[in-house]
Amino acid sequence: MIKLLKEVDFRQTKANARNVLKNFRRLERIAGRSLIDLKSPIITDMPKSQSHGNKAEDA
Repeated sequence: MIKLLKEVDFRQTKANARNVLKNFRRLERIAGRSLIDLKSPIITDMPKSQSHGNKAEDA
């Protein structure tokens, strides 16, 4: 049978994954923002009123 893929070195794969994640977390901290921003929806029972002013004067 023909081998299409090389054997997987699980230790090296684990070390590579750990290195990638460590660098990602460090770069994410340097950037100062999280790529996973989970926010809950804001549900209020207050009605929204629209502004009826002159938009040309507000600019």
